[in-house]
Amino acid sequence: MPFKVEYKDITTLEVDALVNSTNPEMVGYSGVDKIVHALGGEEFDRLCAEHKGKLRFGEALYTRACGDLKAKYVIHTYGPTYVDGLQGEPILLRSCYRESLRLASSLGCRSVAFPLICAGTLSYPIHEALGIAISAINEYLNLENGRMDVTLALYFTSSDRIAASLLGDLDKYISENFKVPEKKESLDSILESCGEKFHERLRRLMNERGLSDPDIYHYLYMSPKTFNKIINGKVKQPKKSTIYAIAIAMKLGYEETESLLEAAGLAFSGSSRQDLVVAYCLKNGIDDLYDINVQLVNYEEEPILC
Repeated sequence: MPFKVEYKDITTLEVDALVNSTNPEMVGYSGVDKIVHALGGEEFDRLCAEHKGKLRFGEALYTRACGDLKAKYVIHTYGPTYVDGLQGEPILLRSCYRESLRLASSLGCRSVAFPLICAGTLSYPIHEALGIAISAINEYLNLENGRMDVTLALYFTSSDRIAASLLGDLDKYISENFKVPEKKESLDSILESCGEKFHERLRRLMNERGLSDPDIYHYLYMSPKTFNKIINGKVKQPKKSTIYAIAIAMKLGYEETESLLEAAGLAFSGSSRQDLVVAYCLKNGIDDLYDINVQLVNYEEEPILC
């Protein structure tokens, strides 16, 4: 999987490049930055000292990884301190992810791990920082043909859980609707029972809403070429996460999303926590991909990616 979320200490991951959120001094004051410097040792400190004062907001530079660090490179990026979200913080934070990925690609890295940039000592609200991280990484991988495996490493305590203020009774919904998996009907039999094919139903729903192809792929940061294959039936079996993403982009409710899944031989499952989170959101008018992905990650499920 090119992009995944893991609930681990980023310094324990064996990747080509580890991204470190730091500042222009590059001396490891606090948080992950402090741990990275401790593991890197004196040689790492010396390499960082050579770049003192060179790192600017939203940019990235690299050093070799040293000491006990498991990565080949450490990519250093400088994110904004959160004020109110209106001082350009989201733009700078997105730039941190984009520039770090571009640098990793230029170094020939096949794998890179990010912390949740700015969400610690720089006070960026966790749910906003998480939404930006997911969308920025997904945008890069989709539009710039990223070939790296990207991991977003979250290392929260129980007090850091972020769902309560957004979806107070999602826990209750999941506990009441979660079911033990039953024997599934074969895909062939499901497809045989369908009349309208997936791409036909998708086009009909788009036409009913007056939506064009760019309305969908721009919202999802999906390449036009990829969406063209989907809408013209060249993708035999779309991924469930892709169908969810398209349904959310179209602002479909629960029933129409269920219908779109059915046309692809799929269905919401009571034995899937991801499905339950998405179903709950759609039933309760929460139809923004950013908000839904925040909830999925909060429940330790993979975010919806195209």
